[in-house]
Amino acid sequence: MSKNAAKEGVLGGLHELVAQVLAAQVGNTVRVPVFTPEGEIELDEHDQPVTVEVYDASPQLLATAIKFLKDNEITATAEQSEEVSNLEDEVAKKRAANKVRKDEMRKRRDEANKKLESQ
Repeated sequence: MSKNAAKEGVLGGLHELVAQVLAAQVGNTVRVPVFTPEGEIELDEHDQPVTVEVYDASPQLLATAIKFLKDNEITATAEQSEEVSNLEDEVAKKRAANKVRKDEMRKRRDEANKKLESQ
C-alpha cells in the first residue's frame, strides 16, 4: 500500500465530512416571529407569538456550498429532477411576492415622508 493511497483515503473521508457539515448547515432551520403590516409581532388566540420556520443559512454559507458543488462538478437541471423544477417555481413565486412587498413598503415609506414634509 502506497503513502498516496492512505492520503487519498484521508482526503476522501475529509471530503465526505465537509459535504455532511455543509448539508446539515444549509438545511438548518429556525423559528422566527411573524410581523403584522404595522410591524408588530403577530399573536395567536393565546397571546403567544405566531412563528414560522425558515432556513438559517447565510449567503456566505450558501456560496460555499455552491462552490463545493461546482468544484466537484455536481449539477442538476429541472429536466433531471422534479425537486429542482419545483424549487425553480418556488423561487419565482418568492421573487414575485418580494417585489410586491418591496413595492408596498416603498409606497408606505413615501406616504410617511410626504406626511412628515407636510407637517
